[in-house]
Amino acid sequence: MATLEISLSRAHKIAERLSILMKDTLEEAKTASEVVSFSARPSPSSISALATRGEDAVTLSSLAHSYALAWVVVRSAIASENHKRGIDAMLAKLEVLNKITAAYKVMVTTSKTDGYLPLEVGGYVPESGSYGFNLVVNPVKDITELLQSKLKVLQRESIELSDSISDANAHKLTLELPDDIAEKVIS
Repeated sequence: MATLEISLSRAHKIAERLSILMKDTLEEAKTASEVVSFSARPSPSSISALATRGEDAVTLSSLAHSYALAWVVVRSAIASENHKRGIDAMLAKLEVLNKITAAYKVMVTTSKTDGYLPLEVGGYVPESGSYGFNLVVNPVKDITELLQSKLKVLQRESIELSDSISDANAHKLTLELPDDIAEKVIS
C-alpha cells in the first residue's frame, strides 16, 4: 500500500483520474466481452482468441472495480476533511451567495434600462393600455446606486469566501491506496 500525503485539491484531481480510469477500463471490458457471430464453424484459434477476450474482460472488470474502490477511499477522505475544515458549509454558503449575486446583477442591469421592463420581470400585471399593449414601469430605476453598492459587497464576500475555500483545500490529508493504483494516479 502506498501512503500519500496530499492536499485536498490534489485529492480532487486523483478522484477525477480514478473516475476516468474506471470509465475507460469498463469500456474496454465491454468491448472485450462483445458477442461475436460466425457464419461458419469457428476455427480452434478463433475459439482460443475469444476465450482470451473473455478472460481479458473479466480482468478488466476486476481492475475497474479496484479503481472504484480506490475512488470511494479518496472521495470519503475528501468528504471527511471538507467537513472537518468547514469547507462543506463554506461551499453551501458560496452557492447561495452566487445565486443572490446573480439576482442583484439582473436588478442592476434592469435598473439601467429606460424605465420599462418586460411584463414577466415587472412582478405585476398592469391594466391594458389604450393602445392595446402593456407597459410595466421599472420599479428599481431610482435605486441603481444602492443595488450596485449591495452587489459590490456580495461580490467581495463571494471572493473572500472563495479564497477561504481555496486556502482550506491546501491542507494536507493522508490516503492509502494500492501501489499499482497510486502509481497510475500520481504524477
